[in-house]
Amino acid sequence: MGNIAEIDYNPDLWFYHLGCKGKHYLLDNSHVFFGRILAWCPENERSIFVSKYEMGEMSEASKYWIEGFLIGNQPSPPTDEDGLPYFDSKAYELWQDEMELFSETGFWTYDDRFCDKCDSELLKSNPTETCVSCFEGL
Repeated sequence: MGNIAEIDYNPDLWFYHLGCKGKHYLLDNSHVFFGRILAWCPENERSIFVSKYEMGEMSEASKYWIEGFLIGNQPSPPTDEDGLPYFDSKAYELWQDEMELFSETGFWTYDDRFCDKCDSELLKSNPTETCVSCFEGL
């Protein structure tokens, strides 16, 4: 384990943050929002919260760590009145789409947001203000 300012980190779990210089290191679940990861920024000698969509190049070990983390950190599916997953519902289909994008972005919000181009509702796992359909059309 590496040690910077008394922070233990695994030097194999590195990534480049899109908003900062140098390698950063994955630490743990941030316990803040779904998909948020606690990481170490050596440049500023402090911990940060980061989501997958904010990361650039990363080690192979980091890719696997993040993939497993996001699978285990997924928000629960919608349920029926008995608390069981409501598989045959539009809400469940929407949740599946959200989880597919969540695995790519690591982003989750509870806010209802709408596309800045077509005004359609955005997936909760979309970190941008533009829906996938409009974004692909840019």
